[in-house]
Amino acid sequence: MIFEEQLLGVLSETGVNVLLTNPCARLQTILNLLSETDEFDILEITREEHGVGIAAGAYMAGMKPAMLI
Repeated sequence: MIFEEQLLGVLSETGVNVLLTNPCARLQTILNLLSETDEFDILEITREEHGVGIAAGAYMAGMKPAMLI
């Protein structure tokens, strides 16, 4: 199992249901894996500070977000 698959497994086991991603060549493998699953709600962000605000709002709404940047 590759690292990216393990990471998605850990995120799923811990209850993360919203992923905020910042497009990056280093994240390409995990982004490809995410496109094959519907386990997470995925939001693409362009700036990290926007992701922090969205993650805070999602958390306050009862979701469990994580950022991949």
